[in-house]
Amino acid sequence: MKFAPILASRKEMYFGWRYLAFQAVFLSPLLYRAVTLLRLPLDSAGLNFLYFCLNFGVAVICFRWFLGETLKAAGSRMPWILLTALGFFCLYQVLIRLTALLITAVDPAFFNVNDAGISTLGRENFLLTAIGTVLLVPTAEEVLHRGVVFGSLYRRSRFAAYLVSTLLFAAVHVVNYIGYVDTHTLALCYLQYLPAGICLAAAYEVSGSVLSPILIHTAVNAIGIAAMR
Repeated sequence: MKFAPILASRKEMYFGWRYLAFQAVFLSPLLYRAVTLLRLPLDSAGLNFLYFCLNFGVAVICFRWFLGETLKAAGSRMPWILLTALGFFCLYQVLIRLTALLITAVDPAFFNVNDAGISTLGRENFLLTAIGTVLLVPTAEEVLHRGVVFGSLYRRSRFAAYLVSTLLFAAVHVVNYIGYVDTHTLALCYLQYLPAGICLAAAYEVSGSVLSPILIHTAVNAIGIAAMR
């Protein structure tokens, strides 16, 4: 069984690419500047949660047609969506363990800087970090990286859709550490996110619904957050 992927509208895709560029370059510094000027009493965890809320809000409001069509079709597709999510979640677990073995062979002292950053935020405010990471991030990132990036390229080239969406997804998890962490560590961190990008894109294509990668993303993040306790 396979359903044709529900794609975002052309207007949503047009906006999505521009929002991704804005997010990558301007969103964090502008948000920090606004919080500073308004003298809001936010620590790093609170600021990060606000960032997650903004991205989630953009995903829900600006891509409401895409999400609406996805939810309309969910009833008839839900068994397949759940089965696909489970299958690619299991595949991801296998691939990430193989990747970890490869990385450990290259650098036994390796640690994922993004995971370390989230762990630090969790120690500041576990509840906000958990809500942001488990409930807000999966929807926002899957709408943008699968719904926009993968979906817009899928119309022209399936290979390009997988390649670009996977590379961009990995990049957003390391780009903020450029200049602060050595290139060797960043390269290994980047490698570690590639299996997720591939499995999430495949789950979207095979299920035909962005709900499948959202469920996988939620489960992966929930496991990571639970491991902090």
